[in-house]
Amino acid sequence: MRHPVRATLTLEHRLGSRAFKVPRRGRVFVQFSPDGRALWAHNDTHLMGWSIASGESLGHHRLAHAGRGDFAMTVRADGVYSVGHEGAGVWREGFVCQHPVPPARRVGPALAAEAPVAVWGRATLSVARDALATRRAPRSASRHALSADGRWCLAFDDEDATLALASLTDRRGWRRTLAHQVIDAHIAANRFVLVHTAGPSLETFDLVTGAPCASLADFGPDDHAVLDPRGDHVLVQRGAALRLLRGPELALIWQKELPFQDFTVMALSPDASAFALDEGHQGTLAVLSTETLHTRCGSVGPGAPIARLALDSDDTAFALGQDCELWRVSAREAAFEPLGALAEVAAMAVSPDRQRLALGHDWGPLHLVDPQGLGAPAVLRAGPGFWALAFSPDGDALDVLEETLDGLAFSVWSRDGAHRTTRSLGVEPHRAPDGAVVPAAAPAAVARHAEGVWIAYNDRLADLSAAGERVVFRVAGGGFLRSAGFDPDTRRGWCLEARYGEPATVLTVVALDTGEVIASQPCDAQSAVAGPGLRWVACLEGAALVLRSSAHATPLATLQLAAEDDALTALAPSPSGRTLAVGTSLGELLLVRVALTP
Repeated sequence: MRHPVRATLTLEHRLGSRAFKVPRRGRVFVQFSPDGRALWAHNDTHLMGWSIASGESLGHHRLAHAGRGDFAMTVRADGVYSVGHEGAGVWREGFVCQHPVPPARRVGPALAAEAPVAVWGRATLSVARDALATRRAPRSASRHALSADGRWCLAFDDEDATLALASLTDRRGWRRTLAHQVIDAHIAANRFVLVHTAGPSLETFDLVTGAPCASLADFGPDDHAVLDPRGDHVLVQRGAALRLLRGPELALIWQKELPFQDFTVMALSPDASAFALDEGHQGTLAVLSTETLHTRCGSVGPGAPIARLALDSDDTAFALGQDCELWRVSAREAAFEPLGALAEVAAMAVSPDRQRLALGHDWGPLHLVDPQGLGAPAVLRAGPGFWALAFSPDGDALDVLEETLDGLAFSVWSRDGAHRTTRSLGVEPHRAPDGAVVPAAAPAAVARHAEGVWIAYNDRLADLSAAGERVVFRVAGGGFLRSAGFDPDTRRGWCLEARYGEPATVLTVVALDTGEVIASQPCDAQSAVAGPGLRWVACLEGAALVLRSSAHATPLATLQLAAEDDALTALAPSPSGRTLAVGTSLGELLLVRVALTP
């Protein structure tokens, strides 16, 4: 058997965006870029940006100038600008520049207006200071808003009924006392001011003069409104109901209801075709189409984090999140297609003809579904648990390693869901030396060969034939398997051993006919998969994907994948072995190209 002497790993696609994850500290601002291609979020500690098409991060920066929650953000074509009580910052062309305001220049509520002037150079500090100070801003002015071009600053307090607007380029501005307490306020592009009051009402005012434009009386204190960056539309949320209004007259364009309840709308795209929402109020942003209320292509990943992966081609995968949502993911179309919610899945397998997707659940049924349209899944068996699934090479049979009331068993099913055989293995789930049941006893594998079936479970690789079970390899010292697999062509098996002692994890390759250990090498891996012909074994080791030789278990190539606040959680190869799918704790799906040089 020839083994590669060189290998390369290339990251080709980074899909998903439950990486649109915003730490929920302080007040969070979310805004689309003027062209609608990026989404930016800002709280009192961080500035974060993502590409809508791919979910790729555009920057994740800790801010030194906010800190108290009294800040604002505006996104322009040339960068993202923020202002806070401690100064101002700008993100542009890959760098962050932060400007503190010297204590001597602080003039109470006028401070927020000074900082962007210092950064953008639009006017002198004295002009900005005078514009707000002479107009008598609210007493505390704990909240601020900036216009899209950075020329206007709105100061208000959500415990007051006063607004103050100042131009940062000249001495224009106005102050207005409303009939009711201000709950929130925004500057709509460079056209008008939108104010949510405790009236309850939603009101608009002319940006330059402060004259009233329109009001919406049936807008409650718990309702929510966001503007598109151009100021043409206002999206209003009441519970799960949405209304799109035309600004500044607040005329109704359409109203719809979302099929779920627990969310807050955070931003509206420039053309009002999509909106970002905070799902579950946990700082996870999803981008939905206003037309269909479905997730836009590439904008939302399969969950946070990804728990299981299965590929049916080099660029199409099935991904399962820990929120039990199953997705079909296409790199060619940069699309995530939700297929439905399921119970927690322990194993997945795709048939060779891609017409069947088998799902085995930890504590629940064995499902057989049509991946072209999930529909109602066929329940093959009720449970209690299914650890390994594999279709036969012709796709006619589904081999299953399952847990029964009597221990573990091996069963065979037809592709149409008919039960064929079940054979009890008569063993209990694996226990550690101290007697505790090992939660990781589930990682298992099954593969057919000419005389029978190879199975991996608990702490062993075994050959199961009509004559009985022959243990080929067993983890030493009472350890257990983290991952395992078989290659019928070379009649070799591999396993990632979890041992009690040093080294804690070992990658081992075994000749299945003789039980001879071909390679054994310590590695710091959480999980692993093997390529066709067992030419390599890919391991998730910390934040890196490491390709190892099956002949020596030594590294062939390494690719760093996880960001500082992310972790690698799932791994699967395509049938051809040319692509590896990697899932992350932030819900990103990474497709990595594997190239070997003999």
